[in-house]
Amino acid sequence: MSLQYIRWFPGDYLRDTLDLSLIEHGAYRLLLDHYYMHGSIPSEPDKLYRIVKAISDDEKISVISVSKRFFYENGNGTLYNKRADKELQISKDYSERQREKGRLSAKVRWEK
Repeated sequence: MSLQYIRWFPGDYLRDTLDLSLIEHGAYRLLLDHYYMHGSIPSEPDKLYRIVKAISDDEKISVISVSKRFFYENGNGTLYNKRADKELQISKDYSERQREKGRLSAKVRWEK
């Protein structure tokens, strides 16, 4: 699933991430963006580093830190985030409702 739009709640994000460093914030946001585009992130560190373009040791340590703190592994080589899953489902449900409204609207227009 690839999304061009996702609901974002800065207050919720900041409440849970006030103790993160600048590098950790960047890593987490890039991982979340990838997650919203693909529905998961890989669990392999080298793949995570590529997603966030982590090069220095500090950047790599930050990537591992936020991936362990905010994502969980489901045993299939990918990491998941419960809040992101909830937002993805909300977006999917919204898109389905909008698609159905469009179908009904087109049907009404064609029946005239």
